[in-house]
Amino acid sequence: MSITKQVTVWCDGCGNWEQASSTAASLRRELKKKGWKTVLKHHIVTDYCPDCWRKQEEGYAPRA
Repeated sequence: MSITKQVTVWCDGCGNWEQASSTAASLRRELKKKGWKTVLKHHIVTDYCPDCWRKQEEGYAPRA
């Protein structure tokens, strides 16, 4: 028998996603190296790909 576990992190701005056979924390560490940002605001964790993070910093709000 074989079992596979996949973790997916979605961009809360555009819906882009990355997937890996690891933990969420490990995947977020890898995505951080690629420019992704994880933000904790009002006890809600959101993830943004590099493009959406750049737009947010320029004043464009990502979709909710």
